[in-house]
Amino acid sequence: MGPDATPRPALGLSTAVHQVAWPFTEVKAGDLEEFITRWANWLADAHARRLILPANVPERPVAGNRRSGAA
Repeated sequence: MGPDATPRPALGLSTAVHQVAWPFTEVKAGDLEEFITRWANWLADAHARRLILPANVPERPVAGNRRSGAA
């Protein structure tokens, strides 16, 4: 059995039920501080019920990603 295909439309160029909210960013094994801090803050906000849905999707510019249509 392969991976679930549900998120695939989020990576396409058309509008879909799912969308990528942030651009894809490389996570470097030797430089994880920003990644860990970002996720720790999201988890803390979720636990404290301070995490809210973004007003816009994508939440951050995704220019240059496959979804934006730019190379």
